[in-house]
Amino acid sequence: MRGNGSLSFATERGFNYSLNLQGEDFQVVNLPELQIVSNPRLSIRGDGEGIAIKGEVLLPEVKVTGTRKVPEVRPSPDAIVIRPAAEEKKAAALNLDLQVLVILGKKALVSAENFTGRLAGEVTVAARSFDKFTGQGQIRISEGTFTAYGAKLEVQRGNINFNNGPLGNPALDLLALREIGAIQAGVRVSGTGARPEINLYSRPGMADKDILAYILLGRPFRSDRQEADILAIGVGALLPQGPGFLRKFGFIDVDLGGLFGEQGAVRFRYRIRKNLELESTLGKESGVDLFHVIEFE
Repeated sequence: MRGNGSLSFATERGFNYSLNLQGEDFQVVNLPELQIVSNPRLSIRGDGEGIAIKGEVLLPEVKVTGTRKVPEVRPSPDAIVIRPAAEEKKAAALNLDLQVLVILGKKALVSAENFTGRLAGEVTVAARSFDKFTGQGQIRISEGTFTAYGAKLEVQRGNINFNNGPLGNPALDLLALREIGAIQAGVRVSGTGARPEINLYSRPGMADKDILAYILLGRPFRSDRQEADILAIGVGALLPQGPGFLRKFGFIDVDLGGLFGEQGAVRFRYRIRKNLELESTLGKESGVDLFHVIEFE
């Protein structure tokens, strides 16, 4: 890393400074799960009231190998937060003028959990305050494979679009497929990073249970209980809207196995309170049952 700059105190605002930075193969991050090497070309200007950062940063090497699991620490349910009647006024924050083009090089690689691939593209990161960053540009999955329960889906289209919106909430346009002869079966992702919409996709068109069977088993669905159980597990692996997602909202049992049977039924059980549960069956024959649960130690 090399640079040059100046600092002056003879101004109406007290002082001002300027700094030009250039670097080659500068290691920005070096963690077990993330390594980033950068070639920055930055111009930094500022004074006592604000700072402006312009330029571009090439990332010739990015390697993502996993996600660090940080345990979530929640406050005790009986915790009481006491705030002072009059909080001290916060010091005025510096004005920020950030506009930096971030370019991914040829070695932007991801190998984490069930996804392996290479990324490309560029995004202009801009900000007028330190708590609001926006992006303009596109990151592409130029090569990628998603694996779930032994099934490999090749990413045919993988676009992450930044349209001057929040940097952490880009628009998604992804298509991952498994090809068996002339059959294509897979998932299509749209929506945004905060609210992705994941749907099954096939060409030619077919029922969802057949699409899942082609994805996981490489052939059409056959009506047997064991196969239905496999596909029900596959729903949870491929679609966040599957059982695991629903349990976050209080559903304690979600049985999708019947979806692939003759009745085409889905069964949900929801805990209303500690000893009271509601079970609903949706299908050709629907119904609702109420259960009072008695637990013995």
